[in-house]
Order: sequence, then structure tokens, then C-alpha cells
Amino acid sequence: MSYLDGKRDMSANAEKAYSRGMFAMSKITQETLYKHGFYQTVTFFKWLCKNEYVMPSEYHHTAASFQLTAFYSTKAIEFAAASLDLGILYELYIGRETEESILRIRGISYVSIDVPSYVFGIKKSGAIKVNCIDYKGFLFYSEDSILGRELKTKYPLQSYSKRPDWWHNKNSDRILKKIIARKKVVWKNVIGSNSIALV
Repeated sequence: MSYLDGKRDMSANAEKAYSRGMFAMSKITQETLYKHGFYQTVTFFKWLCKNEYVMPSEYHHTAASFQLTAFYSTKAIEFAAASLDLGILYELYIGRETEESILRIRGISYVSIDVPSYVFGIKKSGAIKVNCIDYKGFLFYSEDSILGRELKTKYPLQSYSKRPDWWHNKNSDRILKKIIARKKVVWKNVIGSNSIALV
């Protein structure tokens, strides 16, 4: 890692990121947000970033202590403006709603379903118990994959409005964050169907 002119306050890669129009959270301005279609406050945008509703594109060293700083692109602003449900997220930001209350509004439930192993391309016989999040009729079990609607009627399942203590899915936090945040949730891999999920 090199630093500009021997200085220890910013790496050369960080400087290049700035020159490409990227920005650290501390550098974002209202003017930049407005220019890219985000008409909320800088403080709210920073909250979206800190809570990982908007994700950084890169990380670079910006201090002598080798501090890693997140850098965002203008596409991140455009994504927030176009794809996030800013109305409900603002309610969460000001404390008028909680994540749990939003999930109730979204109508999600926690499902455990016994699916034949061949559905997942596993050759051995028998069923696999999969814990999923049911949202708009689709069973979400990872960030990239869901079970098709038709599987719900073909295989045994149990559904719960509240998460049981025994229910576990390592992907659930990321899935729920997307369901809370997005206007529409897209997953490309739909098991039991050939279509892209847009819900």
C-alpha cells in the first residue's frame, strides 16, 4: 500500500477512489444526494449506510493508523432512491416503527418445510427439513434462492407468525433486512420454478 507524497493521511488507492467520483460517508453532501435523485437528508442517508441498507463499493486506508474507510459510489445513491422503501425506512429511522412491526406489516411468517432432497439436486433419497421465511407466498431460504410457490402445496410444512426458539436459518437476518428495506425483492434462483422472483 502506498501513500501520496509520503503522507500518512490517505492511501493512493483512496485518492484514486475520490478521483473516480466515489466518496467516504464523511464527504457526502446534500447537493450530491439531490443530484442523484435522493431527496432526503444527509443524516438519513448516513443512517442507511451505517445500518447496511446501502452498501459500500470499496474500502481504502485513509489514516496513518491504517484505518479502513468505506467508499460509496453515486450508484449507491441512485440505488437508495430507486429501490429502497424510503417511507418505511424513515419511520424506522425516527423510531415510529420497529423492524418487528414492519415485518408484521409485510406479513412474513417463519416456515419449516420437508422437501425431497432431489429438489436441491441431492441424489440420496429422503427429505430435507428447510427453515424458510414466507413472504408473499415465496419461501426464502437464502439471499439468492427461494422455493417456488407450488412447493408449498406439495410438501408438509409448519408456519409460525413468530420465530420459534428452535427455528434457525443462518441467512435469515440478511433476508429480513431485504424484505424490510426494498420496494421489490428480487431473487434469481427459484427452486421448483424457472422464473425470476420479483415480489
